[in-house]
Amino acid sequence: VPIDASEPIVPGPQRGYNFVAVAPGYGHVRFAVRNLGPGENRTISIHFPTNWASQFKGATASGDGANHANLIDDTESTNWQSTSGAVEGKQVVIALDGERSFDVAKASALLVPGQNRFTALRQFEVQVCTAGGADNPTCDGSVAAGWTSVLVSSPDAFPAVNPRPVAPELQLRAFDPSGTTSATHVKFIVLNNQCTGQPSFQGEQDQDPNNATDCRGTVVAEQVRAAELQLLSSSAAVDGAYLAE
Repeated sequence: VPIDASEPIVPGPQRGYNFVAVAPGYGHVRFAVRNLGPGENRTISIHFPTNWASQFKGATASGDGANHANLIDDTESTNWQSTSGAVEGKQVVIALDGERSFDVAKASALLVPGQNRFTALRQFEVQVCTAGGADNPTCDGSVAAGWTSVLVSSPDAFPAVNPRPVAPELQLRAFDPSGTTSATHVKFIVLNNQCTGQPSFQGEQDQDPNNATDCRGTVVAEQVRAAELQLLSSSAAVDGAYLAE
C-alpha cells in the first residue's frame, strides 16, 4: 500500500505519540514524537540498519518446533513456537545469505491472540558459526563444535512480573552481542520461557487447595514462543523524534 510523504496528526493532551516503523529486510524502529504544537509541520527521518537475519535479505531458518520463518519475517504479528518437551535448549538455526557481521541483536517475545502469556520467551542465547571450518564445516546445529556464544541474555531479558506477562514487557528489545559477530549461521537458543524462568510464577499463588497455581505443573512449562530475532548491521537512528528502544 503506498504511503504518503506526510501524515496529519492531531496533538493529544500530552502532545506526544509512539510509533513503530517496519521495513522488510531492515527490522523495527520504535520512536516517539513529542511536544507537537498546533499547526506544526515536522519532518522525521528514520535511518534503518540492515537486518541480516531477515528472510527478505536471503536468510532461512530451521530447527525445533514450527513456523521457523516467522522468527525472521521482520514483524511481531507472527511467531515461532515449540510446544512439546522441555523449553530449555530449544533452538532455531538461521542461515544467513553469506558471511555477515552484525552489531546489534533484537528479539521479541510478543504473542498473538489466543496464546498463553506464560509461554513467551524470557531468556535466550545467540551463538555464531562460519561455514567451512574444520570442526563443523556445514554449521550443523546439532553439533556443538564450531559454535561460539556471543550473547547470553539476562535472566529477565523480558521482565514480566506478577500477576502475568503483558505486551509491553514482551515486545522487541535490543541486546549487545560480544566478541566476533561475523558468521554465516546463527543459532537462537531458548534458556527459559516466562513460566520456567520467573520464580514468582511458580509455587502456590493462593490459598485455594483445589486449584494448583504452579505453572510448572501445566503444559505451558513445555511451550515457548518468540516473535523475532533481528541481527542488525548497526544501531538505528531517527531525526526529528526520539529513539525509543
